[in-house]
Amino acid sequence: MAELNGIPKPVQAESNQVLIVDDAVAEQGIPRPVAWGTYKSDPNTHFYLCEFMDMIEELPDIRKFSAMLAKLHHNSMADIDAPKEFGFHVMTHEGSMYQDISWCKTWEEMYACRFQSFIDQERVSQGPSEELEEILPEFISKIIPRLLRPLGTHGRTIKPVALHADIWYGNLATNAATGEPVYFDPSVFWGHNECDVGIMATPGYRLGRHWMREYHKFFPISAPEEDYEDRNLLYAHVSTTENHSHWSFQSMSVCPACTPLDMSFMESRRGQSIRG
Repeated sequence: MAELNGIPKPVQAESNQVLIVDDAVAEQGIPRPVAWGTYKSDPNTHFYLCEFMDMIEELPDIRKFSAMLAKLHHNSMADIDAPKEFGFHVMTHEGSMYQDISWCKTWEEMYACRFQSFIDQERVSQGPSEELEEILPEFISKIIPRLLRPLGTHGRTIKPVALHADIWYGNLATNAATGEPVYFDPSVFWGHNECDVGIMATPGYRLGRHWMREYHKFFPISAPEEDYEDRNLLYAHVSTTENHSHWSFQSMSVCPACTPLDMSFMESRRGQSIRG
């Protein structure tokens, strides 16, 4: 049983996240929730109980996992009850951090709102930052629109899919009984499928670009294809910012290896091709 401390009423939303992901795939790739609630003795402490699954703590087979993730995306997108907008019907959390995933008509708008919610929490945990304030306006007003707006303009469209939204080695395992992939601890919302893929290249996530290539054997790259590299730089980079904010929010201490919106990260990733 997991105890969740200091998170404002997340468990109902968390159980919704698990059910949404699990219902979208035929395989039982995620442990199903059994019970959740709040401690009577401490209204700020919550519990979450899921079915027991014996897991091997190692990365699953890359091809099996890629096929399962692509199936989640395909099946959720094709569901007759799939939403037409991007977001989620309740606030969800990534670890201890809330994410603003209010319904939006465009992916660009929803992604910017979610990103802003992490920045707001970064300010709370880290205090004022001249570097952050210098970079943010153009990042939000130019970089996000430039990379995400083309997905839904000039005759192009994308459909929302159910995202796991926190794909990294710590949330993946192998079912000891079946040998099949297992993923858990989602931060679900409806968004662009590549958001689950770009974060695989986030430093420290122990996956990498070969995982991205394997996924695209089952789900094609979105148009415009020429924006793919920079679009997924955005997804990976924002995931780095979220990760920094999450851990610093937990400890209220500065991580010397992570500076807010370190633009040199994006520069260091330029020129690396998913097709290479």
